[in-house]
Amino acid sequence: MYANYTERSLLMNKIFFATILIVSTLIGCSPSFANEINSSKNEIEISYDLIQNEDQHFNISTKEGTIEITIEEISDNTISALRTIKSGTYLIKYSSPGAWKASFKAKITSGKMTSVFSGNVSPTTGTISQKNLRIINSKESRYSFVWTKGYINNSDGIKATISGNSLKVSGF
Repeated sequence: MYANYTERSLLMNKIFFATILIVSTLIGCSPSFANEINSSKNEIEISYDLIQNEDQHFNISTKEGTIEITIEEISDNTISALRTIKSGTYLIKYSSPGAWKASFKAKITSGKMTSVFSGNVSPTTGTISQKNLRIINSKESRYSFVWTKGYINNSDGIKATISGNSLKVSGF
């Protein structure tokens, strides 16, 4: 009876360790999904002249496709002195190829962003969630969201920054 108990104990230990080994292997080999797709949109920045104040359209070719960025001044009938940053409201549009199209409005007064509003984003593929439009400081605003395609979640968005006499726009 003692030998039978020892054999059973050894068999149970072998089964236990074999189970641990199999489970560890399965966990270690499970598919993992990237949190972000690296894209050239992170390297693209355009500059809009806040003194010139005319609608500007940019089409930038990348390996993913063509990024389209548009900045339009929304007329509010204000008159500004020559060679100064015009106070006004600007519509910022950004299209990420094969992913999403987003836009928001930024109000600029005396060279500072005073408000951002009317954020809009629509996916060309996948889904959009967790939208957040905010002013970071008086010179920068961000419209961020999560774009999901399949099992991949990407923290994406548009950044607008006032630098000198320019409004710089980029994706992130």
